[in-house]
Amino acid sequence: MGAYMQNNKDLTKRFNLEAQYSQLQNPWEKIETFGVVNNSHNRNRIKDFYRKFGIVKIKNVYSPEKVDFFLNAFQEITEIKTTDFIDIAEGRRSNYVRPGAIGYDPRLWELANTKEVLEAIGSILEGDFGLINSSLAVSYTAWGLHRDGDIFHLDDSPHNLLEDPQHTVPQVLSCFNPPGRPGSRLYFAPFTHSKVIYDAQAASIGLDIPFTFYDSHKTALATAIRTGDRTLLQEIERYCVPVDCDPGDLVLFDGRLLHKGDRLTGPKYITILTYAKEDPVLIRRIRASVMNNVGDGNADFPPDFLEYLQQHDLMLPGVAALARIKQAQPTSLSDLDRKRPIFIYGGGQAGRAVRDALANLGFPPIRGFIDSFEDGMVDGVRKYAFEDYCRFHSEDDLVLIASQYAREIIDRLEEAGLFGLNVTGLVPLPGELPA
Repeated sequence: MGAYMQNNKDLTKRFNLEAQYSQLQNPWEKIETFGVVNNSHNRNRIKDFYRKFGIVKIKNVYSPEKVDFFLNAFQEITEIKTTDFIDIAEGRRSNYVRPGAIGYDPRLWELANTKEVLEAIGSILEGDFGLINSSLAVSYTAWGLHRDGDIFHLDDSPHNLLEDPQHTVPQVLSCFNPPGRPGSRLYFAPFTHSKVIYDAQAASIGLDIPFTFYDSHKTALATAIRTGDRTLLQEIERYCVPVDCDPGDLVLFDGRLLHKGDRLTGPKYITILTYAKEDPVLIRRIRASVMNNVGDGNADFPPDFLEYLQQHDLMLPGVAALARIKQAQPTSLSDLDRKRPIFIYGGGQAGRAVRDALANLGFPPIRGFIDSFEDGMVDGVRKYAFEDYCRFHSEDDLVLIASQYAREIIDRLEEAGLFGLNVTGLVPLPGELPA
């Protein structure tokens, strides 16, 4: 125990934790900035709190026995015990943060299907909704203010969801820390899920801080780390409000809210579940990450978990289709079906490297290259303009995308009702070393 306490004392000194927090008053303390309910059955209060604050804390959802059950499962999955956090803090061991992880262990599936969670989400979304992402984390904290919605590409123009209350993406934080440890604490920049609401609430307390003020936090954090000057960082963070999620509770929040973690309550075992309604823009953006082989957890639903969610009406048709596409995405060229005619979309260096790799693996010669605009020949192999290829395309064809313009090609194929597998990056280019 003495060595453990000494390590903690050394860590506190090293991180200078007390310097993380401004001593100046937080003007948001004058008004409520989040709602609290004792259970999920008061649907109207949950909806009202969520619309106004973007944050609702729901108490006593999981029993102590359930908390202990999930804690044991998380420790087994991650192989991180509570005694390992000193090593994590000192850089001798990595955090465990895995988007999509819940779907790979049936013991955790009920987290996505918890009655209180579904009642709360249903009160907010008012219609059919489904799970679009799940994360499991055993870590200290995310120190920088960020929007989880950015992960799903939800706040860019022209479909700017910061100004669109109908397309909210609720997130559910659950903490399963062991007895004797505090829960997980998040700091939120109040009302940053909606500029209209933020401006009105700031005016009500006489706060002359613009909505975009908090966006400079990342730069201020980098400056503080580089120079040791925390003046601007503390000024930004003093406007954030803490929300504690104790073991067994839920914190339900709008994915567009700027938030950060807290080092003092950093050691944590948490899950974050993200739900949404079927939305064509959301689907298109998740599709882009899936088809570009981005490892962000989007549409990461193993077949058995996908079936479980469908049985419980928790899977959106568009996301289910994307999940199957992701399952079909190859991790290696050797995974491809050798019996299907292969066309490579992209006749440049990447496309030729894929052709050569397939030949080295013993695949039959490819049937041709595809180019968005031009026809011709590539090293003696026919290159078809995309419009020409569409005229004779067969459903049995296997179209492999190998181009730096993969995203544009994916969109072009989709508009034509065709499907391709993105293999860009699976084969190193000449002069590159394998990852």
